[in-house]
Amino acid sequence: MIYYFIRHGEGAANKEKVFANVKVNPSLTETGKLQALNMQKVMKDTPVERVYVSPLVRTRETAGIIFPGQELIIEDNLKEVLVGNLDGKSEIDPVNWQKYITVVNSWEKGDFSARYEGGESGEDVKARIEKVLDLANKECKESAAFIGHSDIFRTFFWLFCENRGKTMQDNYMNTGRMTVVKKEPGSSIYRIEAFNVTKL
Repeated sequence: MIYYFIRHGEGAANKEKVFANVKVNPSLTETGKLQALNMQKVMKDTPVERVYVSPLVRTRETAGIIFPGQELIIEDNLKEVLVGNLDGKSEIDPVNWQKYITVVNSWEKGDFSARYEGGESGEDVKARIEKVLDLANKECKESAAFIGHSDIFRTFFWLFCENRGKTMQDNYMNTGRMTVVKKEPGSSIYRIEAFNVTKL
């Protein structure tokens, strides 16, 4: 089974360096649209059985560009990690960033009970990821694509891939990039085949 994890193209909040989860739900920028068009060319001749998409605007726009004419399955469990009170605030403000990275570092150390104030814990995010994987593994035989976000994908790589990066930050994907993951039939082991790429 091959899984294509595609992060949405650049959204307005990426450009403005703002945490965007629920309160902030921006569209793609012109750069983001070009990133999605590039990925459309990359995926044009690649068979994908199902395309699962986060419900947020930037992911739906990205998926529509990459997979024109293909059914897009909106999957709520693919939405970005909920950072609670940080939602809509500046990422480059040192106070906000410290609150954010403290939770990330706790998860990296194995404390998945740590949560963002007013948001999700690592356990919450893991449960969502497991639901997405279970759905794809049930509905697909050979391939699936996921259009989503940096933090939920980074958490997936950290928790489920045996050849993950050494730190959670090492597993961060840029906008408009793709990571290819493979799982052998009957196995529960996921392996990263290509990470954070713009072409296959």
